[in-house]
Amino acid sequence: MVVETLVDIFANVQASRYLSVAGVVILLYDHLLTFSDEVELLVVLLHVWSIWERKSRFVKGIMALYIATHLASIVSLATAVLMIISVTTFSHELRLCIMSDRDVSFTMLWVPELVFEVSMLDAVIWNALDRPRSEKGELEDMLHRDDFDSITVGEPDIVGDGATLVDISRSRAIQVMPL
Repeated sequence: MVVETLVDIFANVQASRYLSVAGVVILLYDHLLTFSDEVELLVVLLHVWSIWERKSRFVKGIMALYIATHLASIVSLATAVLMIISVTTFSHELRLCIMSDRDVSFTMLWVPELVFEVSMLDAVIWNALDRPRSEKGELEDMLHRDDFDSITVGEPDIVGDGATLVDISRSRAIQVMPL
């Protein structure tokens, strides 16, 4: 019984080694596939600048926010790496690294970018609300003209809170659908 348990443990350790390597390969492949999407984020930023008519205070503020959130992302990444290093040790018997604590939170890695994306979404909505309109349905038309749907559909993490998801349909209506 003990020998079977040790064989199972050894098989699981071997599998985790190969799965870790496979995970890194998949992550790199994902980065290569989504690089064009990352470039499109800059296009969204330029579009938001253009709908604000390139007002210098707005452009400077958004650029400062862009730089600040990316610096915060780097700091978050460094903090996460330091947290992982402090709880990781190398086991000579198993010849692999073992984490002694699983309370390492990775939530902080995406929060800075989420702040920037929500700020861009707010800027588009604020611009549409700030413009004069005479009819009831003009707000939806303005949001579609300002590419509100491409910002929200392109960045699904800023429109969903786990319970609802905002869907911008082609019939120019904003619908909130339960997940």
